[in-house]
Amino acid sequence: MLRAKLAGDFAYARNWSDLLERLRRHDMVLRESGGGLILTNIPGGARLCKASELGYSLQTMARRFNVPFPGLKTGMRNLHMVTTRPDETEVIEF
Repeated sequence: MLRAKLAGDFAYARNWSDLLERLRRHDMVLRESGGGLILTNIPGGARLCKASELGYSLQTMARRFNVPFPGLKTGMRNLHMVTTRPDETEVIEF
């Protein structure tokens, strides 16, 4: 069910910010976990599934976007920047 619901968002996202914003519209966010990514809900942060279970591994998406996941290996793994409007960026902390 989640795979079908989010297929278009993953397929049409242009970059990490775009993907995170698309997921945010569904009250979801990606977080780093165990060398991959998990999908969690907002605001509670409950784990929904691994991104790889949806067919979108960290490595696949990083290659596609040509950049690592935001915050990866920087000590800021729970901070995700999303663009809410072209002139405004919001930082979400979990």
